[in-house]
Amino acid sequence: NTKGGYNCVCNAGYESDSEDGVCVDIDECSGNNACHADATCTNTLGSYSCSCNSGFSGSGTHCSDVNECMTSETICPSNGVCRNTEGSFACDCLDGFAGDQCEDIDECLAQNVCAGENEICLNTISSYKCVCSTGFKLDKTNSCEDIDECAYGIASCHYRAQCENNIGSYDCSCSEGYSGDGVNCADVDECAQGSHNCAAEGSECRNTDGSFTCSCVEGFYGDGVTCSDLDECEIGYDECSYDSVCVNSPGSCICDCPEGQEF
Repeated sequence: NTKGGYNCVCNAGYESDSEDGVCVDIDECSGNNACHADATCTNTLGSYSCSCNSGFSGSGTHCSDVNECMTSETICPSNGVCRNTEGSFACDCLDGFAGDQCEDIDECLAQNVCAGENEICLNTISSYKCVCSTGFKLDKTNSCEDIDECAYGIASCHYRAQCENNIGSYDCSCSEGYSGDGVNCADVDECAQGSHNCAAEGSECRNTDGSFTCSCVEGFYGDGVTCSDLDECEIGYDECSYDSVCVNSPGSCICDCPEGQEF
C-alpha cells in the first residue's frame, strides 16, 4: 500500500514480467546461487535446492569429498588397494595382478620367461618361478641336469624289467622270459607258446619263472634239447622173459615170441 494507491511486489523467488506485470518464477540455478561447486542446483517454484554430487557429502551449500576407502574394507576386490580421488575412488591392483577384479597375472603365458635349457615356467600367485622340467634337477651351477631314475631307483619299472635311462626320462623293458610294457611284466609260458627249443620227440618242456627246462622223457636220453631213443633191448633194460625176443621201439620196447611160437 502506498499513499493514495498501492504497488504490487513479487514474492521472493519471483520477478515481474515487464510486459504484463505478472510475477514469474526466477530460475536461480541458471544464475547466481549459493550451491557449492560440487553440488547440483534444482530449481523449484519460488526457490531452489542444493544437493551434493555423488562422492561428496554436506548441506549442498557446503560439500566435502567422501573418502570411500574409509567406508568399506571390501570396496575393492581382494588383491586390490583403494585409492581415494576427488569425488570418487580407484582400485589399484597389487603387483602380479590386473583387471577389474585384480586377477592373478599368468606370467608364464609370455614367451621365453624361463630361458634356461630344460626349464619350465610355473605360475604362482602374484608371481612365477622357473623350475626344472620333469626328469631334471638343479645342479650346483643352477643348471638343470638329467636325473638318472634307474640309478636312483625311482623308476616305475617292474622288478622283472630292465631300466634304461635317457635324457629327461627312462624306458622299461621286460626281461627275457617275460612280456608286458615294462611297468607290468608277466611270465611267458614258452612251453604253451611253443617258443622253447626242447627236442621235438622224447623231450618234456617245463615252464619256470622267466624261463623253461627241457628233460628227456622215459625211454629217451640226452640233455632235453637233444633226445635219442634208448635201446632197452641192447642195454638189457627190458623185462622180457629169457625165452622171448626184445624188440626196440621209439621210447620203449616190446617182448615178442620167437618165430614159430606164440604166447
